[in-house]
Amino acid sequence: MAHPQNINRSPHVQSKIKRKRGGQPGNQNARKRGFYSRRLTPDQLSELAEIVNTERLDPEIATLRVKLVSILQDDPPDYRALREVVKRLTDWYTAEHRLNKTDSRYLKMFIWRVIESYLPPGDGDKNK
Repeated sequence: MAHPQNINRSPHVQSKIKRKRGGQPGNQNARKRGFYSRRLTPDQLSELAEIVNTERLDPEIATLRVKLVSILQDDPPDYRALREVVKRLTDWYTAEHRLNKTDSRYLKMFIWRVIESYLPPGDGDKNK
């Protein structure tokens, strides 16, 4: 058993620093695995790096932007991927600005309406 005076000197206790929510600076998990790695091409990853480095945009938002542009260029658009982008954008903004559920729902509806304006006529009803 450790001597009571040595407990506070443990490197594990001293290294525990309160971290912010979400990925930490330098975290590459989202880019290497999951939703983004399966769906972003090498060209899109290059574009993402350029956006993050030159525009100083949050990596999450930059990724959603690259993905959204790609989806809207497809014919027909991938509605499942569109829903995922809208959900992630809404979740990010809701957390970042501490929106309540009602405001979050309105934001999601607003984002859908903007995206629908870029879809071919008659395609907007597939988002539900």
